[in-house]
Amino acid sequence: MELKIGDYVKIKEGTKLDSGELINDWHGFVEAIMRDDGVCLVIFDAKTINSLSDEYLTEHVEEVMEQEPFECYFEIDELEKSERRDTDKELETAIENLTGRVIKAERAYEEKMENLKHKWTEEFESSDQFASMTEYQKENGGFVVDSFMSFIKNYEYVNPIDWDRDNVIAVCLEIIPRKITDKLEFFENYGDVLISFFSFLGQSEYIINSEELIKAVKKIKGKIPEIANNSDNWGMAKSMMISAQEGDFDISDEDDLQDFKMNFNENLNHENNSAKVIPLRPDPFRGIGRNQKISVKYNTDEIVNDIKFKKVESDLRNGLCVIFPDSML
Repeated sequence: MELKIGDYVKIKEGTKLDSGELINDWHGFVEAIMRDDGVCLVIFDAKTINSLSDEYLTEHVEEVMEQEPFECYFEIDELEKSERRDTDKELETAIENLTGRVIKAERAYEEKMENLKHKWTEEFESSDQFASMTEYQKENGGFVVDSFMSFIKNYEYVNPIDWDRDNVIAVCLEIIPRKITDKLEFFENYGDVLISFFSFLGQSEYIINSEELIKAVKKIKGKIPEIANNSDNWGMAKSMMISAQEGDFDISDEDDLQDFKMNFNENLNHENNSAKVIPLRPDPFRGIGRNQKISVKYNTDEIVNDIKFKKVESDLRNGLCVIFPDSML
């Protein structure tokens, strides 16, 4: 069967999704064709979108799939040509309604992850691993767990069951030093607390690869304070916080905060000859998740807010726009 972009298709009955769900009466149109891979990207029609189950949307949110919930990749031989079953208006309405359902699923997922983080923190603080830590590590143990679990979800986009050494190293060496503002002692102890936490998770059988993660942290824990102490690795928000502290500004006071912002932007403009634009680091956006929402400023001065990184990645890499600061604070 020869397919082309724009063709309306039916997904063959009995086609199985990765979740194991069997497809029944799903239709759509071909959005893209990757012939070398033998797959097509299909945009679902209104009837299919309206039939998507809550379980399907929950899995889509929790697995952090790169495609939208109203589209999916299928092998070409899983498709057959069909007639259109909806109108443009019906499709638009279906997608609008789906957006509301996805937001609801995302909120449920966020609540689920927050509850899990709270549960694991409480149990960790009652564990033998926690008891064996130093007093300083105990005082900061809750924040280490909270920051690590938040960052690995929001920047690496993985659930605990999918944590691996690369995710952990990225958070420890790229996100933590860039985002957290604290004394050097905190970063010197971050790896050891994380090792104790992973040991607890493994012993509790909450994760199955604790030894692999512990081994990874042991190798790089000494680099965490080194990187965190280098201002070249700080994000915009951390740079602002450090500057405020060094300049004796009280950022809890609105007048002081406004004075500081003006002072900071003037210095940034003087040093970089570019006001209110984040200078991109040589590392090509490694700390930004594919689905993370950011704001960008184009060379035409157009600002696009709350757009997924993957949608503007090509423009960023080609120098057509830069990341706008407010989205990274």
